[in-house]
This record gives sequence, C-alpha cells and structure tokens, in this order.
Amino acid sequence: GAGTSISPLTVDTTAVPTRLSATATLTFTSIAQSACNEQPITLTGATTGDEVMLGPPATVDQGFLWGGYVSSSNTVTVRMCKITSGTVTPAALAWRATIVRSF
Repeated sequence: GAGTSISPLTVDTTAVPTRLSATATLTFTSIAQSACNEQPITLTGATTGDEVMLGPPATVDQGFLWGGYVSSSNTVTVRMCKITSGTVTPAALAWRATIVRSF
C-alpha cells in the first residue's frame, strides 16, 4: 500500500521472518528406561509459546527420543527420554536450538 489510511502499508510475513539460534554443549545425567532428563540452552529473544526446532548432534545416542520447548524467557529446554531398556549416560555433545518467528 501507499501508507495512507485508505491504502495502509503491509508486511509480507513470509519474506521478513525473525530467526533466533544458539548452540550449547549439553551434559545429561544418567537416564533409565522410560525416564527423561532436561537441559537448558540460552537463546536470547526466545519467548514461551515460540516453536522450537532442534539440531541434535550427528552422534546422538540411540534409544532416545528428544524434544525442545521454550521453558522461560531466553531459555529453550531440551528433554531427552530413554525409550529402550537399560540405563545410559548420553555423551556431552553440542545441540542447536532455532526459532523462526513471523511478524
């Protein structure tokens, strides 16, 4: 639009997203079958309700499911859950958390 009350300016939200990203080495404690452990990643600008994409390390241990969410301002929490038998202490590895937010 022309920026007038009759023809207001508009923003194409698919063309102007906001991208937030951070990487942290996470050290999980020992996790038993059917149990979970959570570790935080500081991601400046993250707010509760944002959608989180996780970039797990290529060598993440087998037998786990994981997910991430914004647990508080500027903090993404990664939850690792053991879905197979036994107890394992996952290796300390770098994880990436990314949020892409539209206007």
